[in-house]
Amino acid sequence: MRIVIEHGEHQHRNRGDVAMLQVAVARLRSLWPHAEIAVVTGDPVLLAELVPGAIPVRLTTGRLPKVLRRGTDPLAGADVLAAIGGGYLTDVDPEQSERVLVTIERAQARGIPCVLFGQGIGPLRDPALRDLAAKVLPKCALIALRESVTGVPLLAELGVPGERVTITGDDAIPLARAGAPEALGDGLGVNHRLASYMETDDAETQLIRAAVQSAAFERGVTLIPIPVSEWDDDRPGTARITDGYPLVEQPDGPSAPPQWAMARLDRARLVVTSTYHLAVFALSRGIPAVCVASSDYYRHKFQGLADLFGTGCAVVDLHGPDPEAALLSAIDVLWEGADLLRPGLLDAADRQIALGEAAYARAQEIITPEG
Repeated sequence: MRIVIEHGEHQHRNRGDVAMLQVAVARLRSLWPHAEIAVVTGDPVLLAELVPGAIPVRLTTGRLPKVLRRGTDPLAGADVLAAIGGGYLTDVDPEQSERVLVTIERAQARGIPCVLFGQGIGPLRDPALRDLAAKVLPKCALIALRESVTGVPLLAELGVPGERVTITGDDAIPLARAGAPEALGDGLGVNHRLASYMETDDAETQLIRAAVQSAAFERGVTLIPIPVSEWDDDRPGTARITDGYPLVEQPDGPSAPPQWAMARLDRARLVVTSTYHLAVFALSRGIPAVCVASSDYYRHKFQGLADLFGTGCAVVDLHGPDPEAALLSAIDVLWEGADLLRPGLLDAADRQIALGEAAYARAQEIITPEG
């Protein structure tokens, strides 16, 4: 049996995507211990370090359907196509959305069962992408979403039968939950990304900096920068937040694996982040998170996360009324309540882990490959 995995980030420079990939491969191996697991990658050497035993499948760059060149066929010999964790079915990255959807379409044309795990979907307003999604997603054997607030209604609009949709939370949660410390730290974890899809301007970045440093000064605590992406976006963005503050614990180099970021969180009592996966990592370890959003893409991500983790996850909209006051208030509330919130966050992580494992087991029951 051969399982081909499509995923969110082929160069493996985003710790959230890597964590989801590691968990997905471990779950698939537990269900199909003798299967070949092939992973689409642009860096086979790094893939071998991060996911030992995975078979690299090279996918050349370019927009599909011309993406398969010189005989490269990621679906060759596939019995199952698994599109695993990511927020890549969205208008934010139309090329990637098209590539994944066309790969699913090609698999379906060959009779290869397709399953999706740990998915965030939307916003999806582009007519061509919506048409393609409405063509292929209803034919998938199972779609496991990481949130229900916006993803479920969108899949219903696209014609996906409700019985093929389930909610599991993020696939990175088991990795982050493992080894959570017995008590919270006393630092303030931070991350801020500079990317066009974040829709955060310089003034809003300075607003985050002012609120974070004010809260940290008041308590006399260390700022702990924790980059998730290593695409020259998290480190410079986070440096703008910590710039000028006297107590900053500098991060390790860009090659550090996801587990480094998770362990670094153990010195934090609270996280303030504009990036989704640092919030996932923190909440899964029982650390409250203040999530700062300024785009629909991130509002959707964070609203879904807050729905699953509850009051330990606060969402602050930078386009809302008096955002600096809202951010300071959220930091104050979660900092003071962190110890009481911790058990509920860990329980929420455990529930989502169980839901994820059930979804993978359900996929095993649905899929019966030939031979």
